[in-house]
Amino acid sequence: MRIKTILFTAALTLGALTLTACEGQNLLSPKPPELNKLFTFSASISCDTGNFSALFTRSAMGSWDITLTEPYELQGITFSRGKDGAKASLADLSAESLANEFSNSPLTYITDSLESAVQNGNASVVYGDQSYAVNSGDTVIYFQQGSAVPCAFEIPEKQIKGEITEFNITGEIFRDGADVALMF
Repeated sequence: MRIKTILFTAALTLGALTLTACEGQNLLSPKPPELNKLFTFSASISCDTGNFSALFTRSAMGSWDITLTEPYELQGITFSRGKDGAKASLADLSAESLANEFSNSPLTYITDSLESAVQNGNASVVYGDQSYAVNSGDTVIYFQQGSAVPCAFEIPEKQIKGEITEFNITGEIFRDGADVALMF
């Protein structure tokens, strides 16, 4: 009888320690942040076609506006992408095209990859010393440890890297895809 009591007590103690260890791990490793929202950010991009900077705005689910800020020669050109196609505009000039005409553009790779990444509920999280990364398959989004604000992204297959600054959430997207802008 005494051996059963000792074994039972040892099993309870081991079980409690295991649960405590798992709970401690959850406190140190936060869940990936929920980014399926409306947001804007500035980014410096490097890719095989060159380097550029732009302001990215996710204006609705699957819709993006990208305004180039560098190089100087392209400054102010805005590309609007939606499900039906793309539109490029500068001041009073504009041109529209079907979605497949821009399919090999770095802007298309970036917006399509980020759109997929923010909607992916099955992304894996890898933790480092000072940062963590959310990997959704073709896109990796990097965060500083303890922050829900992305600081960089990478699309390894297309050799595209971006450094993110000035990330701001501007609205919420509900389950049915409708969006609501936040009023401040």
